[in-house]
Amino acid sequence: MRKNILVLTSSPRRGGNSDMLAMSFAKGAMEQGHEVSMVSVGHQQIGGCLACERCWKQGQRPCVRDDDMQAIFPALESADVCVLAAPLYFYNLPSQIVSVCDRLYPYYKDDCPRKLKIKESVLLMTAATDERDEFAGVENVYRILTDYLGWKDRGVLIADSVLDKGDIEQGDWLKQAFEMGKAI
Repeated sequence: MRKNILVLTSSPRRGGNSDMLAMSFAKGAMEQGHEVSMVSVGHQQIGGCLACERCWKQGQRPCVRDDDMQAIFPALESADVCVLAAPLYFYNLPSQIVSVCDRLYPYYKDDCPRKLKIKESVLLMTAATDERDEFAGVENVYRILTDYLGWKDRGVLIADSVLDKGDIEQGDWLKQAFEMGKAI
């Protein structure tokens, strides 16, 4: 079955290790006939949820905030799979992708006129560290998020020991991401 896959990258470093990992995943998915859209949220102005409870109060807009998230909402609404691709920042997801996750709130309110179609997700991460326990917080947040959203986890790939731009090419991380994309 052909799927619409949305890959959200969040590194502020263009063409960096997490972007390369995401591209490799996308190539694998496209090879299987899936449609893939990539959005770099690391280069957009997206604020977090204001907890104003005014979701859907401006017609068909999920959120009243007028920022770059307004352009991402349609991509989210058409996606079957959401891929989060990010570098590890201070043992957590970067704030750019956290803001996007926060802004999913309107779709999970009881009075939501349009629910998301997303049923599956993937987490792709890169980091300079090779200490596996330093990823525990991110992995836990991802599991809680997918459970809450009702998304089936299709895999977590954590590429460790990659700091400098291009370090990702030194192992088999890109091959693993490509295979994950093919398996989706």
